[in-house]
Amino acid sequence: MKKAILVVLTFISSGLIGQEQEVVTKNIEVKLYGNYDPTNATSLISANYYYDSVTNVSTRDQMRISHGFNFSPSLVVKNQNGNSSEFTLSRLKFLKASQINDQRKYVTDSTLILHSGLQQSLFDLHLRYEYKVALFKRKTDRKLRSVIGFSASPFITQHKVTPLSSAYFPVKQTNLGTYFSVIPRFEYDINQTWYIDFNVPFSIGTYTYSSFKADNPTIAMQERTTTTIGFDTSVNASFRLGIGIKL
Repeated sequence: MKKAILVVLTFISSGLIGQEQEVVTKNIEVKLYGNYDPTNATSLISANYYYDSVTNVSTRDQMRISHGFNFSPSLVVKNQNGNSSEFTLSRLKFLKASQINDQRKYVTDSTLILHSGLQQSLFDLHLRYEYKVALFKRKTDRKLRSVIGFSASPFITQHKVTPLSSAYFPVKQTNLGTYFSVIPRFEYDINQTWYIDFNVPFSIGTYTYSSFKADNPTIAMQERTTTTIGFDTSVNASFRLGIGIKL
């Protein structure tokens, strides 16, 4: 942790020496970070069918799941001193899943008997606002640029589970909060329009509010929801690679 903080501080101090203002000719940029995983876009996980010739009953055990998307488009607005503000949709994810176990008896009317099952839904939204400080501004002809960013990222995640059998009760988990990061990055111009952005966000603090609700009819209504509030100061790092276009 101390080494990571020392690297970031050295990165900042070395670049801020001798900065001077310059006029930015292209003030708007659009960027797409490559963290979309197409392998998760699966519509059917498993489906198993069993038939008992003695009882004349067939059983279906099925898991079905569908995903939304999870990539990170962003908009960059530059100001006249070479610094910029970046607005990022870090994560937007929808998930619906169902698991069913039922039996169908083929005697007269093919009666369907639901034994167990559940339906799940997940909504996950992360945003990011980042103020970026361009380093080494005197060297305007460099294709490789170093930048340091400071960001705040609000988020909300909600997970619902609804049983298909009266033997169980619905539950809902909600998490919302904000995490704060320091982001050293390098940007490389491919040409006058396109560029590559590689950055390493260091998360330095996370504020979280969590709520868990269980609709258990044996518990009083005011006791079915529990909440917790926390602030985590541990340092975590991730890696991002993006491609941007200057408009």
